[in-house]
Amino acid sequence: MLNKLKQAFIYIAGIRIIQHFLFWLVSFRILLGIFGNSKDFLIIDYIYTSVFIFSISIPVYINLKLLIPKLLSIKKYILFIISFSFLLALSVFINHIIFSKLIDYVFPEYYFISYYELIDIAKFMIVFMALTSLLKLSKSWFLVAETKEKLSQLETEKYRTELMALRSQINPHFMFNSLNNIYSLTLSKSEKAPDAVIKLGNIMRYVIYDGSSESVALKDEIKILEEYIDLQNLRAKISKISFSFKVQNDEAKISPLIFLPIVENGYKHGIKGDVENSYLNIILNEADKVLTFKTENNKGIAEKIEKDQNNGIGIENVKRRLELIYPGNHEFHIFDEADRFVVEIKIRYE
Repeated sequence: MLNKLKQAFIYIAGIRIIQHFLFWLVSFRILLGIFGNSKDFLIIDYIYTSVFIFSISIPVYINLKLLIPKLLSIKKYILFIISFSFLLALSVFINHIIFSKLIDYVFPEYYFISYYELIDIAKFMIVFMALTSLLKLSKSWFLVAETKEKLSQLETEKYRTELMALRSQINPHFMFNSLNNIYSLTLSKSEKAPDAVIKLGNIMRYVIYDGSSESVALKDEIKILEEYIDLQNLRAKISKISFSFKVQNDEAKISPLIFLPIVENGYKHGIKGDVENSYLNIILNEADKVLTFKTENNKGIAEKIEKDQNNGIGIENVKRRLELIYPGNHEFHIFDEADRFVVEIKIRYE
C-alpha cells in the first residue's frame, strides 16, 4: 500500500502544472474561509483572497526556483537563511504596500481594509514558504529514492549478467581440458578411457545444471571435487596428491564451482612441472560459517612452460566471482614462489 502511494505521489509530482494548480486551489479555498466576512462569500472576498494569494506566490516561487536549488541544495545554509529572511521581510513589506496603497487604484469601486498587522502577514508568508519548501524537498527525496532504487536494480542486473557470463565461461574451458585428457587416454588405447568418460559425464552434468544455481550444498561441491580428482588421476603424472577436508556443516550453502578451477590450475602446473617430485595438496575446512580452501602445488623446473590462450582464466574467473558474490566477506591470496604455487581462499557466509 505504501509503495503504491509513493508511486502515485511520484506520478502526480511529475505533472507540475496539475500539482501547482491543486496546491493553489486548495490554498485559495482555505484563505477564502479565513478572510470571508460571512457564510456567503462576496465578490470583494474573492478579490481580496486572489490578491493575497498572488502576493504570497511571488516569494514562494523565488524560494522554490532560486533559493533552494542555488543555495540549500548545495549546502550553503547560512546564505540560504539570510536570503530567505530578506525575501520574507521584502514580501511582507510588498504585501502591506499592496493592500494599503495599490489595491485602491486597481479596484476603486471597492473599499479594502488591511486586516492584519505585519507580524500576522509574516506568519502567513512563513507558513506558505515553509510548506512549499517541504513539499519540494519531499518530492526530490522520493525522486532520488526512486532513482537510487532503479540504479540499484540495474547494478544488480549487471552483476547477475556478469556472474552468469563467468559461470558459463567455466563450461567450455573445463570441457576443453577434460576432453584433452580423455583424448590422450584413447590414443594410448587405455582401459581407463570408458571410466573417464563416465566421470566426465557426471562432472559436466554438475557444471551445466548445478553450476547455474545461485548456491549448492557444500557436500555436493566436495563430491564434485572428488570426482574431478579421480578423473585427473586416470592420466595425471603427479606423484603425490592429497585432498583432505574437515566440515562442520556439509549442508552449508555456497556458490557452485568456486574451487574446481583452482584445483584444475594446480593439476595443470603440476603436470607441466617436475614430474618425479610433483605434488598437489588440497585442503578444505568449514566451521562457524567460515570456509577455508587451500591448494599448493609444485612449479615447473623447465625454463619455459607452454602458455596457451586460456592460461590463468580459471583463477581470474574465481577472483571476480568472489568479488561479486561475497563482497567484503572473502579473502583471496596467491603466493607465487620460485618452486611452488599456493592459492588460499576464505569465505564468510550466512
